[in-house]
Amino acid sequence: QESPELLKLIAKQLEEAAPTDQVVLVTGGLPGVQATFASGCTGKLPLFHCVPSGGSSGNAVGKDISAGKDEQQKGQLLARLGDVYITCEGGPGVSNEANLAFARGALILPLSRTGGASSGLFNFPAGARAPHAQVEGAESLWHTLLSNAEEAPIAKVAEAIATIISMKLG
Repeated sequence: QESPELLKLIAKQLEEAAPTDQVVLVTGGLPGVQATFASGCTGKLPLFHCVPSGGSSGNAVGKDISAGKDEQQKGQLLARLGDVYITCEGGPGVSNEANLAFARGALILPLSRTGGASSGLFNFPAGARAPHAQVEGAESLWHTLLSNAEEAPIAKVAEAIATIISMKLG
């Protein structure tokens, strides 16, 4: 499973490439891929973990913020919060959040090679898996993003994520 290494590389690339005055990182505060991503962050960019009221992410990096009374409500709020979403693996909840975010015009960057919702399962929005008009000239980067392990090393995928986000920010 390459997801942990990939997520840590993405965190590193984002912290190196993204302007600190334009980017805030937010997770759903869950263990697994979200905690792994957080562990790859150094604190250069603001990092928040949305957790249900009274909950805790347990992450050493970043700050927990209360979002909703339960996981479902938190997911609904999270899907309305960002401009860009990176999805890794995931089940029906990730797909639902991606559908809500995509429907309102957010840019979704699915890490297809990690499987689950990000690979198109669970009614993941098909349009989110195609190059976006919001990011002109990113077709080759999009191909890298959707590649499998044989087609592109994870370092190239992490670089593609950071570059697409930088292009979106203009």
